Amino acid sequence: MTDFSSATITTGSLPPGNHTLYSPQYVVTAKHVSGSDTMSFGYAKNTYTTVGTNNNSGLDIKTRRLSKLVTEVAPAEVSDVGAVSGAYQAGGRFTAFYRLGGGCSTSKTKMVIAPMCIPMADFLLGEPSAR
Repeated sequence: MTDFSSATITTGSLPPGNHTLYSPQYVVTAKHVSGSDTMSFGYAKNTYTTVGTNNNSGLDIKTRRLSKLVTEVAPAEVSDVGAVSGAYQAGGRFTAFYRLGGGCSTSKTKMVIAPMCIPMADFLLGEPSAR
């Protein structure tokens, strides 16, 4: 079963899943996401505060450093492939991709490219005809 525990369960006024833990003390989110500097993973009463933010100058992404190590969940596994063209289409290694959070996304089939905006707290994403 896929483990989504690295996604936030609370982040102030933001819906769950707006930050993802990728290291015991670092989270990643979209640069345009703003809200609270406190968040929780796994257990709502354990809160973590951000003490630093690094915005990517060319992409809609930012990393945030937490004031202490997250101990109740494991960070998400990060691929070692990086942004190599076509690497994620290699047969056998990557069998499925999962997306967490809300916001706008694009779903592409052989016939159509359809942008989709996912409402807050609705994390299902699939073919445009399946919604």
